[in-house]
Amino acid sequence: MRILIVGANGFIGHSLIDRILDTTDWSVCGIDLDASRLGAALARPRFTFHAADMTRERALVEQEVRDSDV
Repeated sequence: MRILIVGANGFIGHSLIDRILDTTDWSVCGIDLDASRLGAALARPRFTFHAADMTRERALVEQEVRDSDV
């Protein structure tokens, strides 16, 4: 399963990323302007991060939505 989290660096986003990576075998893709709260998740092999403004990177967001299950 592949999960897309928009707003990955926010409180809920980064907490959810850690929980998913710790308790499942799913892969996670995160999109946000900055990665300051993502810490160790950035080094995990099942996590991909895009530093992007989703209001300006519409094609990226649409592609990630198509590639994700949730």
